[in-house]
Amino acid sequence: MKRLLFSFLLLLSAAWASAQTDINTVFVCMPDSLLPLLTRNDRLDLLDYHKAGMEARVTNQMGGTTTLLERNDTTICLQLTAVSRWRITIVIDTFGAVRYRITKTFFLPEEWQREEWYDPKSEQDKFDPSKTLSEPPALMANSIPAPRHAPQHPPYSRPLAD
Repeated sequence: MKRLLFSFLLLLSAAWASAQTDINTVFVCMPDSLLPLLTRNDRLDLLDYHKAGMEARVTNQMGGTTTLLERNDTTICLQLTAVSRWRITIVIDTFGAVRYRITKTFFLPEEWQREEWYDPKSEQDKFDPSKTLSEPPALMANSIPAPRHAPQHPPYSRPLAD
């Protein structure tokens, strides 16, 4: 009985540890083409600062500041620039397959979002990250709220003030 209990606790702790580091691993190993403002070292620094209880802030590739707003077992949220936010979330479908939803929010005159799906274990071409982005699978379509879409008119179509 003690062996069974010990085995169960060991299995539970291993599952908890893998779930805890999974979002971090995906975030750090993600291709630069999906998150071009941050290098791999910048991503590692953000996670290290957050883990140390410090303000998780780095200088991005454009010379601006990127801040880690939220990190938990299923989500990482970044304020990439003053007008954009980036969030990756673990989503598990009804068959237990794990995929990652990337939500990009832009704060222009009106707020709008763009949603993409990322699968790092995709059998498609690993060297072309655009092939790992896809629409949500049919099984998930009903369980996930629809993303907010961009306004009908592009925000740059308004006359600029002098």
